[in-house]
Amino acid sequence: MINPDNREPGQETEQEKIEREVREAREEFSRPVPEEYKKIIRQGPRIGFPDESFVLEHIDEEKAVPFLKKYIENRDVIDCGCGDLAGSRAIAEIAEIDGAKRYTGIDFQYPPFSKYVDQRTLAEAERQHGAKAFNLPEANGLVAPGRFGEMPVAVVQGEMLMTLAKMKDGESPKFFVFAGVQGGVKEYFECLVAELNRLCQKGDAVLEIGMNKDLGKILEERNFKREFAKGCDSFLFIKQ
Repeated sequence: MINPDNREPGQETEQEKIEREVREAREEFSRPVPEEYKKIIRQGPRIGFPDESFVLEHIDEEKAVPFLKKYIENRDVIDCGCGDLAGSRAIAEIAEIDGAKRYTGIDFQYPPFSKYVDQRTLAEAERQHGAKAFNLPEANGLVAPGRFGEMPVAVVQGEMLMTLAKMKDGESPKFFVFAGVQGGVKEYFECLVAELNRLCQKGDAVLEIGMNKDLGKILEERNFKREFAKGCDSFLFIKQ
């Protein structure tokens, strides 16, 4: 029999791959959110500066890329409050160069994602599943799984604390980024750090660009050691 797709027996089609990636991504963010978080989330940050000019103002890529490599290589990079394509792209590019296992961008606004994924793949996915599969209006809707160069990516539409609370514990080590996070009450950041402690293994790192005083102070109080991040004009917090 002629195989019109030129596939090996048992090899998944591109459409089957998309469907599997959607299922896996949704499953990863399916942990129940603690009831007490729902009120706290309403008091969380709603303003940030994750555009490219802000990120690049604080990062000297020539120095930061080699310095961050030991914290990023073979880890899941999770960009919290990734913002628009320009801001997300800056962190994603560093993640790809430093050999990240995967990049995940999270933002409660709708982040443009057209340049993250192959257009043919995206068009086929939208035709098969409808836009709802990639842009759910409710919190934590999966926007798109795809690739950035050779690096797998996912862009998730969701509030930071809610999304991290829904993220299941995993064996993969992680590198978290918070760039230009502004506002939010102390109680919110205490809950955020509780989730970072749950998700991080010893040696995992949090990069805070723009220095939110509450976030940095609570990280230091809750089992993270502060270190200057060379080339980043900011600090890393290493899980102890």
